[in-house]
Amino acid sequence: MRKTEPKIVCMLSMTDWIDSGVHKKAVSLNRHGYRVKVFVLQSRTPKPDQRLNSYDVFRIRLWLRRLLPRHLIFFFFKYLEFQWRSFQMLSRQRFDIMYCNDLETLPVGVLLKRFRGVRLVYVSDELNTEVTDLNSLSRGIWKVVETFCIRSADAVFTVNESISVWLGDQYRIPRPEILYNVPYRRRSRGKRNLRRMFGIPGNHTVLLYQGSMHPSRGVPTLLRIMPRIPDASLIVIGDQRQFTELVRRTHTAVPENVHVIDFVPYPELPSYTAGADIGLYLLENSCLNYYYSLPNKLFEFLAAGLPVVLSDFPEHRRIVAGYRCGILVNEKSDGDIVRAIRRLMQDRRTYLEMSRNARRITQETFNWETQEKNMITVFNRLNGRDCRKTGPWRSLPAPGGMTTLSHSRKPATS
Repeated sequence: MRKTEPKIVCMLSMTDWIDSGVHKKAVSLNRHGYRVKVFVLQSRTPKPDQRLNSYDVFRIRLWLRRLLPRHLIFFFFKYLEFQWRSFQMLSRQRFDIMYCNDLETLPVGVLLKRFRGVRLVYVSDELNTEVTDLNSLSRGIWKVVETFCIRSADAVFTVNESISVWLGDQYRIPRPEILYNVPYRRRSRGKRNLRRMFGIPGNHTVLLYQGSMHPSRGVPTLLRIMPRIPDASLIVIGDQRQFTELVRRTHTAVPENVHVIDFVPYPELPSYTAGADIGLYLLENSCLNYYYSLPNKLFEFLAAGLPVVLSDFPEHRRIVAGYRCGILVNEKSDGDIVRAIRRLMQDRRTYLEMSRNARRITQETFNWETQEKNMITVFNRLNGRDCRKTGPWRSLPAPGGMTTLSHSRKPATS
């Protein structure tokens, strides 16, 4: 009997690195019989095409990116070159499914579907047209692009129910599949002794923020409140240069009980996270994308057994209140934030219950091993392996059969 050749998936991302989400999906697809090729931008320090883990990585070389300076006025020309060179490069490949990892890559996917007859998968990890940094002209352009392109997709993935509902209603499409961007199921690993690293007293609670240094991510707020919690220490993990620049631009003092760790490679990050006691993420309600977000950092905290203090947004509430693994706060109220942290520091029974719940839900539901099954079901359906196709795509239930929780806060207007 002739052996069936594996289906080939081309994954396209407009970055010069491979993020953890793309990596996990590529590895999972390969493990389930797909051959995966990942296409990313060539970095400013040239790197060769390579075999990485179980998939091939190809780099798209953009001449204008090297010749023109970093300025908004030149982005349009660089983007046009990206579209042309991506289309040229992928047109020479043999593949069955085109996977577009962001809105910027979706037009290329639509062209390849039209001219090559491949299946098209679009991943919308956020509300790309509702981010805080877009001006009115850019927002209008991207809305037109997404409106015309998203309907060509054979399957659409997003990261939570709120964004799925918004995309479905906004573009009049079936609600996208929900694929939570969660870490692998945590197995026993060592943890960094953060107290010893910074000479933190043993009776101090270790608070943790890890991630971007954007002003809207709540770092200035944390720096402002730490003098009110002298028996706790805050560890900030992120780009130290960006942290210094953030402090300078916001005219914020850095208290003595705040310590900064420069960028940590993703494979090593869980050991740092496990060395803390409480996870903090105080995202501001500055745009609809933030209001409907479900940060990866939340699941990284929970996987390490850390109770969390988070802004009271719909998807945060769905997890934190629905599974009782932390406390929701008004991110604009310093007093509210301090009281929540104090409660976890002083109420040992509540702390231990929330810590157990955090570990349990990441072991049972919010782990990549569970999410992988949902993703493979969709890809197999696109290939006609084991499911009948009844429409552009068919929604899968969210893990655990969760339902939407009501909320009273309103999203920020863009």
